[in-house]
Amino acid sequence: KPADRIPNENKNNSFDKQEDVDKNEDSFHSSFSSVTGNGCEIVLLGGCAGVGKSSLFKAFQTEIKKIDRECCFVQGKLEDNLSASEPYWALIDAFSTWIEQIDESERNSLRERIQEAVGEEGKGLTDLIPSLADVIGQQPELQEAADSMSSINKTKLLFLNFIKAIARKEKPLVLFLDDIHWADEVTLDLLSLVVTNPSVKHFMLVASYRDNEVISDECAFSKTLSKIRRQGKAFLTLNLGNLTVEDCSQLIASALQIRSAQTIQDLLKALLECTNGNPFHVRESLLLLERKNILKYSFHSFQWVYTISEVSEALSVTDNVVSILLEDLQSLSSVLQTLLGISSFLMTSFRLEIIFEIANRVLDTVHIEEIVSLLENAVKKGLLENAIGSPWYKFRHDRVKEAARLLLSEQDTHIISLTAGSFLMEQLENGSSVPISKSEALFLATDLFNRSPLRLVSDYIDMVRLVELNIIAADSACQVGAYFVALKNLNKGVELMNHIEDGWVHHFDLCLKLYTLASTVEFTVGDFGIGKDYYDEVKQNARSFGERYSSQKAYSDGLGQRERHADALNVDKDVLLEVGQKALSANAFSVLMQLSQLKKKLNKTTDDEILSLSVTNDKDHVIAVETLSMMSTRAFYCNQIFLSLMSTIRGMKLILKHGVTNASSYIFAGFGNICCMALGEFKLGNRMIKIAEEICAKTDAKAYEGKIIFTTTHYVKSWFVPLPKLIDRYHQGYQAAIACGDIEFACLNLLGYVTYQAASGLSLDTALKDCGELDGIINHYEVKAVAAIFYPFKDFLLTLAGEKMFTHDATEFPKKKISDQSKTLRLLQIALFGMQTALYLGETNVASLLREEVDKYKDADINFI
Repeated sequence: KPADRIPNENKNNSFDKQEDVDKNEDSFHSSFSSVTGNGCEIVLLGGCAGVGKSSLFKAFQTEIKKIDRECCFVQGKLEDNLSASEPYWALIDAFSTWIEQIDESERNSLRERIQEAVGEEGKGLTDLIPSLADVIGQQPELQEAADSMSSINKTKLLFLNFIKAIARKEKPLVLFLDDIHWADEVTLDLLSLVVTNPSVKHFMLVASYRDNEVISDECAFSKTLSKIRRQGKAFLTLNLGNLTVEDCSQLIASALQIRSAQTIQDLLKALLECTNGNPFHVRESLLLLERKNILKYSFHSFQWVYTISEVSEALSVTDNVVSILLEDLQSLSSVLQTLLGISSFLMTSFRLEIIFEIANRVLDTVHIEEIVSLLENAVKKGLLENAIGSPWYKFRHDRVKEAARLLLSEQDTHIISLTAGSFLMEQLENGSSVPISKSEALFLATDLFNRSPLRLVSDYIDMVRLVELNIIAADSACQVGAYFVALKNLNKGVELMNHIEDGWVHHFDLCLKLYTLASTVEFTVGDFGIGKDYYDEVKQNARSFGERYSSQKAYSDGLGQRERHADALNVDKDVLLEVGQKALSANAFSVLMQLSQLKKKLNKTTDDEILSLSVTNDKDHVIAVETLSMMSTRAFYCNQIFLSLMSTIRGMKLILKHGVTNASSYIFAGFGNICCMALGEFKLGNRMIKIAEEICAKTDAKAYEGKIIFTTTHYVKSWFVPLPKLIDRYHQGYQAAIACGDIEFACLNLLGYVTYQAASGLSLDTALKDCGELDGIINHYEVKAVAAIFYPFKDFLLTLAGEKMFTHDATEFPKKKISDQSKTLRLLQIALFGMQTALYLGETNVASLLREEVDKYKDADINFI
């Protein structure tokens, strides 16, 4: 048929954007060559909808297979905000499809590599990508993260390790994400961690985006690109334009089977004026002209004929491709129009069984055979795609989906949306009768209800039940660190609760859970204004301190994570008063008196007696010890040394009196640090850290393990243990901190690991390689406290290696011009690091020379000296 000869933008026709393919092929080959070496590359394909970005990737994919037949391709598509609601949907869909295609022998190898990469944290990975359970099996439950930010970090680091496990030299990984400009903050943040981490190798991210729809530097996609640039990561951008006059002429000539387009210049001009040379728009315009019998085949002259005035008139009322598609769809049967309208509310890919179930609730009884026949008709017309025998269908293009949604009246839109939501709710509550995951059903059902007018929603679902559904969706999003996604559901839940009369009176538990979770999430993402409003709601209505503690702790943690330590301390002090603790006296006399009493108590108590203390479940005591452990660190950051000491001392006395908790090990480690660094009582300090390690194991306090290993190793064991023996200990601390999402102590442990590697005389290459991984984490998470220590040390190593100094600004994020004083401080720190390293290596002459350098700065106005 004539329509069959009209080129499809999704097929690799030789004339279709061939100039773009040729022009960009060399650049792409160069990027992929880096991936087959040890590289990690980013390639962006920019252009408006229908210009051929997906086709260009398919052309590249063919070329890659010629270079490396073993290369692994994983492909996913982002959805517009009316379809996508599940966190990380594109990544889940992409990797789930890839997993289905892996044969058994490859699965066995993959299982071993993934399990080794994620260790005991596999449940976090299967929560993120459920189909991975088919590869690595069901995983044990995880210990709860120490705080909300740690939960986010755990998800990101697990995904990072997952990518490192499957991308390898003998099988590079190429991840293609279509329409990445629709991605939410959590997906983009996850990807930016992967592509900027120096430890990721043999990986390429290819992403297409509509450059005409990315119009603001404040959108999530633009912000992510800026962040990647700031971290020094380069990427290749290939911009696709519309067809040139010559391209368009060649396309039309091929479609109409003529050797030269000279005879159809008027048709070419009309099409260019209407479509601006967009390939998809050109194709649909030709099909429109054929359907209207304006472009027709003459069996007298054996060629295609038309009247230019009719062509111009037909194209003048179709100023965009969606209007052409809509006109085409309106010619279909009413039942097929409804089926396509229903499908437009689902993801781009959808299953026959789901459409059948929803259609039978919207239409009069319709048989599945009839639906199959109608959908096959849509496939023949080029509206849908379907592999023979497969229950999966998908829209051929986003513009078709957009047009299908426009088929529906406002009333029909609401009816279908609410009917689909009700059906998905049934799958959640009664067990799924169709192949859809619980997670997908949950988020899609919640989203369909949330987008509908409240006046109609109550006819389909009880308002209280919808609040519960939003809380469940938000909680599910939080479990995989998708806090920005959770916010949408929680804010909607609050809006709904405001329409329920006397909510706190009749639905107290539901309100408490809603506002507690909402305040926690707002504090975690850093919106303290709205978070405080939700917190005040909890504070006003909670019947006890225990009911409002979670929200109050989230407030303190959120402040601390943004380095507002003084504000966090004020919240902590209020918590102590709430659990019956007296205010801490932060002065020298009180510290000396309390310290003396504590030392006497410890001298009379054996290690066995301390270790035999029971694990207490007294809630007030648990809260008090946990709060004091955080106060000791926060007060130190604020230079409130006496308050820091008193927090640790009070914590020790409470533990000895009431029993141990999860945070007790950190308190003992902190006191061991005080004994060695402040009091010079090394024997007592060494005793305390041994007890700390025993308590950590006894209480299974994995959230504190990274902290304890660093504190005990860096401040105490370094006085007793030979330097080389500490190296593995730091690496153990790094892994423990990474496992629970504690980024700050992961960085501190890795910094200790790298420093002692260099000081032990290991090769500079080894130390610089580990510096690269630490650099990636510090940059991505903007760990300012560690950056100020790390970058001078890295500069020192680079100086020894003969590379350029001052590669980073250690003083601020984002990078700013280094002041003269900052330069002075950096030079001083480099000299000090050099002197320390020379002493470790026994190079006293070198150390003496560097001491002379240090002496030059004695008169500088720097408190650090």
